[in-house]
Amino acid sequence: MMPAPSRKGGVYSKLSTSSEEPAAAPTTVPYTESTFQDLPVPVATGGSTQRTRRMGKRHGERSSKRSALSLSLMHLGKWGLMVVFVLVRAAHTMAMEASKVDKRFLYNKATPIVMECVITFIVGIYMAYSLEGPDWLRKCLAPQSFKVFSLIGVFFAIGDILEMQSMSAMDGAVYQVLGQSKLIVTAITLWAVKGHNQTALEWVVLALIVASMSTFVLEDHNNSTRSEASYYVSQPQESLFSKLLGIGYVMFKVTISCLCAVLADKYMKQFSDVPFYIQMAQYKIAWFTTCVALAYALDWEGELTQFGFFHGWTWSTLMVTISFTIKGWCTMYLLRSLDSVLKNIGEALAVIAVYLCSILLWGKAFDSAAFLSMSSVVLAVVTYTLVVRLETKNKRLMYMLVEIQDDVPFVSAPAPPGNER
Repeated sequence: MMPAPSRKGGVYSKLSTSSEEPAAAPTTVPYTESTFQDLPVPVATGGSTQRTRRMGKRHGERSSKRSALSLSLMHLGKWGLMVVFVLVRAAHTMAMEASKVDKRFLYNKATPIVMECVITFIVGIYMAYSLEGPDWLRKCLAPQSFKVFSLIGVFFAIGDILEMQSMSAMDGAVYQVLGQSKLIVTAITLWAVKGHNQTALEWVVLALIVASMSTFVLEDHNNSTRSEASYYVSQPQESLFSKLLGIGYVMFKVTISCLCAVLADKYMKQFSDVPFYIQMAQYKIAWFTTCVALAYALDWEGELTQFGFFHGWTWSTLMVTISFTIKGWCTMYLLRSLDSVLKNIGEALAVIAVYLCSILLWGKAFDSAAFLSMSSVVLAVVTYTLVVRLETKNKRLMYMLVEIQDDVPFVSAPAPPGNER
């Protein structure tokens, strides 16, 4: 009978046979456990460990530097987009202001918006045809997104017409200042519809915005009245009624804009599979139709029918059309990239930009009282924006603390030794 082979370290060292059977060649194993038992143990110098730690530390430092650099570039890019947003807003207002003759528009107020709709629609359709292939028409006429964006386009058209009506009744800087009332309209709407209450500090800042805007409007009205009495005696003075009518236009426009912003943000994200240029084309179909209808509805003197669509147009009117086009594309795109904080700060800074441009380009006299009132509006808007951001962070932190408290079991503290009985 063959004896069981001896095993050492999981390796058979040698196979032996009985004397009755022919001897087999021994199986030679290159090494066993006993081969290395007499070798000296290596001294742990720690050099490799220290080298590994140094390499890991250097890699971590490079990674942290790269992450910090990318974060800085991202913040710089956002602030750059905000600068573009401010310039686009200011340039659009200044283009409308430059197209006035004796503080009134000589052309139909809806005609530049109609031409902007035509330009944007053609650009959107061309991009869809070039980038979407044979299915471009089917995607443009997709019933679900087409119905939604057409309805929103109607509200956008009404908002643009109200903007032109407001600019015909007031200065561009005043219009930009009153445009900041969107924060008040949004706060009241959220409180009335969703029951979202503002904090006491937020209501105080909103009241400060109202007071600052009222001060600026009254100061501007007094300045315009004195200016007209001094230099334009032959012309009728600007009445307080027209100023109040312009304020009403602005408030209505702000309300429509808030509604459009909420609807556009919701459904542009819901139909994110629809390309941006197709969304713009779908907007402009109903936008164009509404503007044409309002153009003839506002033509009380029959100038469109009698003199034609382009009656009263000059190069400045063409600039208004271009500014509407750039504002439409840039605003829709930039608002998808900017957060609400930078957007509100950018719109507030556009107020200062418009006022300074009116001084530099048209020689408007600098009024320290009006400038300080305007600055108080801007600072109040920035303060409100930062307060809302801080309150949002505090609410998130409180929710996190509540969740952590729910996850951690409650353990009662032991009684002090002196209270034991």
